[in-house]
Amino acid sequence: MNFPSVQEAMLEMLFEQYRVAGMYKTTAADLAAFNYVADSEERTTMQTLNCIIIDVGYSFTHIVPFVLGRRVLEGIRRIDMGGKALTNHLKELISYRQLNMMDESHVVNQIKEDVCFVAEDFKEAMRVHQCEKKRKEVAIDYVLPDFTTIKRGYVRIPGRPRMDEETMQTVPLCNERFTVPELLFNPSDIGIHQVGIPEAVADCLKACPWQAHRELLLNILIVGGCAQFPGFLPRLKKDLRALVPDDLEVSLICPEDPVCYAWYGGREVATSPNFEEFVYTRDDYEEFGVHGLNQR
Repeated sequence: MNFPSVQEAMLEMLFEQYRVAGMYKTTAADLAAFNYVADSEERTTMQTLNCIIIDVGYSFTHIVPFVLGRRVLEGIRRIDMGGKALTNHLKELISYRQLNMMDESHVVNQIKEDVCFVAEDFKEAMRVHQCEKKRKEVAIDYVLPDFTTIKRGYVRIPGRPRMDEETMQTVPLCNERFTVPELLFNPSDIGIHQVGIPEAVADCLKACPWQAHRELLLNILIVGGCAQFPGFLPRLKKDLRALVPDDLEVSLICPEDPVCYAWYGGREVATSPNFEEFVYTRDDYEEFGVHGLNQR
């Protein structure tokens, strides 16, 4: 899913500079699908697998459908929205409203992971400023780290101050908590003219054979760090339910560790008995060059 020139340069670097004996080039979606088969309690094999992998990554979100174990290239969708864009947007909001944190990507990323959530009904959640009770439920104070006594920031608990907490810098947060993850569903909010994840999944489905639609919707696997936002799965299921036929059931699957799920798939591939068949060796490279790998 990268530019061919970048893939070729990577291959050349591995063989020419690092002198590797062989390599296997794949994608996170492939590895996640392989691990999904390995984890399956049913008698599912890679040759019979029908599923949709939603990889909500750091830079992009990829939706990759698999029908009978093979990627449906026409159905692959990419959204230019991921964890990095959410962190950058949160940086801008905090810097504009509270405190300049444009150079504190690591800290803001921690804030995002600690306090952000996906609103099931965004319009209703935005009424937080019309009701004092709702505002108290959402508004928090986040204590920033000073990297001497406090290594990692945390949410201040009202009425239970920690030692020296009054002298620490804090950032008040309210609607930022749910407006930032909302970009995964509405990238147009910050000028990215693309559809959100539910619409991309529905569009991906149209490019797949209709006979596989039922199984594809029953096996939607979500991986990537952003899948850990509270409320992400119910919101995605609700929006997706409104876009697909009523007679088809929608089932979302999020593993316990969505961040490393693809890596676990790579471990399964690397330890499989027939892994040697997949490896592109140095002899292959010297005979066929960088183009031989794509042909294989």
